[in-house]
Amino acid sequence: MPSKTGDPLHLLIQTLSKVEKKNFKLYVTRNSKRENLRTVLLFDILDKQSFYDEEKVIRRFDQIPRQQLLNVKSRLYQDILASLRLLRDERDIDIRMHEQMDYALLLYNKGLYVQSLRILEKLKEFAGQYEQFHCLQEVIAFEKKIEGLHITRSIRGRAEALSVEAVVVSRQLDRINHLSNLSLQLYSWYISNGHSRSAEDEFMLRSFFDEQMRVVP
Repeated sequence: MPSKTGDPLHLLIQTLSKVEKKNFKLYVTRNSKRENLRTVLLFDILDKQSFYDEEKVIRRFDQIPRQQLLNVKSRLYQDILASLRLLRDERDIDIRMHEQMDYALLLYNKGLYVQSLRILEKLKEFAGQYEQFHCLQEVIAFEKKIEGLHITRSIRGRAEALSVEAVVVSRQLDRINHLSNLSLQLYSWYISNGHSRSAEDEFMLRSFFDEQMRVVP
């Protein structure tokens, strides 16, 4: 019987657009050996299913063992994610930042510290533009690590500037975390009590909110 609980692989395939499906086919045929193209067959089977039906899948695979089906499903899941990463929207900020951080790390590991710093500087500007403070904190920590090697001979005051930047970003993150916690606490109250139903409820909530806002970092 088809499962309505939701198979992760099937759910992922159902979210793909026509462009993403076409890109997956191109990706897997370029990067897989001929004997490993069973993933394409499995993809086509699942793409046509409204609900995940494992028994039907096994029949289409000529009665392969379930364990082997799990292996093919795992490979297909990874291939889809890899193809999506290559087709990523340029507006996907997180992926772009992680990619640039990876490049900086590769250069660092090869001893190309100045080149690594150049990428980090551009990444820091990008992260600041989009207020990605966690990434900013990571970039600054990486810059400090490189500068601490005392081999780049950076301009005077570089260490002080990085220290100031680190403090500013840390405070910003503290502020974000505090407000995020406040939002979660208010939501928890709503889940437990619903909408405020009396002047007393409203007074209590306003008092709690004002008190928390007064101690925002």
